Amino acid sequence: MRRTILLASLLLGLVAFGAAFASSARADSIAPITFEPPQYVVGDINGQMGWTKQNPAYDVKVAAVSAFPAASAYHFDSQALRVSDAVTSGSFGDQTFSPGLAQPAGEPPLMQRFSATLWIGTALSTEQPGLHMSVSPDNGSGARMSYLLFEDHSDGVHVIFRDVTNPGPVGTVSTFTDTDIATLSRTRAHSIRFSITFKTGPGNDVEKRIE
Repeated sequence: MRRTILLASLLLGLVAFGAAFASSARADSIAPITFEPPQYVVGDINGQMGWTKQNPAYDVKVAAVSAFPAASAYHFDSQALRVSDAVTSGSFGDQTFSPGLAQPAGEPPLMQRFSATLWIGTALSTEQPGLHMSVSPDNGSGARMSYLLFEDHSDGVHVIFRDVTNPGPVGTVSTFTDTDIATLSRTRAHSIRFSITFKTGPGNDVEKRIE
């Protein structure tokens, strides 16, 4: 069974953090991704404007918003990214990736703050039992910097934040804690934002989740 969710726009960026750091480095960002024509066309997202999706079985496509009556109240433009969980996998490298930033974020001397914003809404106004999708910023070398899971339930779409609870070092088998941080209504679109500040040292980076 194919269950679907819509992403209307995406904004990625990172900024210099601290006056001394700002004077010696330049921020990097990607202008808002709106999935609108002529840059984007209806169909598979792979290969469009820097997007990649190595596994062709994953059902992630640019779609006309008009095909989803429930999205009429979302104030989306004419097209959106439609994500289906018809095929899922625990793999990482072949998932769907947005265009990357040229300047990476991380601990000094890299950029110390990363932010990303997306608009999200369900394709139907009614519950799609089992619908789930995760979103993660990637550090550019195959490691997730954060993790949000969206699950559709009878009372709305639950947002679950998965946090790494052990400090490392790299190579240590990680332990995770899931926290249900929000329940989203299916009657409107929602703005989801990652804001991550990287600090020198292990296990001390700070993240804010804003909805």
